Amino acid sequence: MKILVSVVIIHWNTPNSLKKLLRSFQSDKKLQVTAVDNNSNKSVSWISKEFPRISLIQNKKNLGYAAACNQGLRNSVGEWLIFLNPDVLVSDKEILNLIDQAKEKKLDAFSLITQEDYRKPLPSGLSLLAEFTPLKYLIPLSLFPRKTLIGGLLFIKRSVLEKLDGWDEEFFLWFEDSDLTKRLYDGGYHVGWIKSDVKHAGGKSFQLLDEKKKRELFFSSMNKYAEKHLSTFGKTIAQLLKQRYVS
Repeated sequence: MKILVSVVIIHWNTPNSLKKLLRSFQSDKKLQVTAVDNNSNKSVSWISKEFPRISLIQNKKNLGYAAACNQGLRNSVGEWLIFLNPDVLVSDKEILNLIDQAKEKKLDAFSLITQEDYRKPLPSGLSLLAEFTPLKYLIPLSLFPRKTLIGGLLFIKRSVLEKLDGWDEEFFLWFEDSDLTKRLYDGGYHVGWIKSDVKHAGGKSFQLLDEKKKRELFFSSMNKYAEKHLSTFGKTIAQLLKQRYVS
C-alpha cells in the first residue's frame, strides 16, 4: 500500500506526551511515523520495543528543531508530511480527514486552528511592535492577515518542502516556522488554516528551559529572522527588543 502521509515527531524530554501520541498511530498503514529524539535526558529505546512500526532516530546531541525536522524529512516517503510536537494529540483518522480537506482547498501547506488557537502574525517590524511593546494595546494582532504556520503542528506537501530545500537549520529553536511560512508565501504557494478539534497543549518542552535561556534563544532567533527577511526598520526593532529583554 502506498504511503500517503509521513508523520515526523520531534521529541525532547516529554516521554509521557510522546507515548500518548504514538498510541494513536497504530491502525492505519497509510501513515509512516518517525520519531526524532533530540538527546533527551532519559533513553527512548522503549519506542522500538513498544511501537515496532515507528522509525526512531536518536541524536547524540540536541540538533535543534529545524535540523531534526530535516532528519525526519529525509527518512520519510509520504506525499504529505506532518511535523508534530508530542504535546499534540491527533489520530490516524483525523489526519487523513484533514489531508482530504486540504486537497479540496488546494492547499500546499497548512496548520490547524485548535481550541487553544496559537496563531501569531508572520513577523514584520510593525507586528513585532504590536506583540512585544505597549503598542499591543493600540494595534490588535488580528490586523495582520498573514499568520505563521505552527512548526509543531504543520502539514506540507513533500514536493513543496523539497523545492524549498527543507527547514533552515540556522534556526535552532523558534522562528524556524516563521521562516518556512515566509518562504512559502514568497514562493507563491497556497498557505492556509483548517479548523479542528485536535488537542494541542503547546510548549511542554519549552517549559523545561529556564527563563533566561528561553529569552536568549527566542530573541536570537528573532534577530536571525529579521536579518534574513525584514527591512532595515524591522531589523532595528528586532535588535532593540533583544536589548530590552535579554540584556
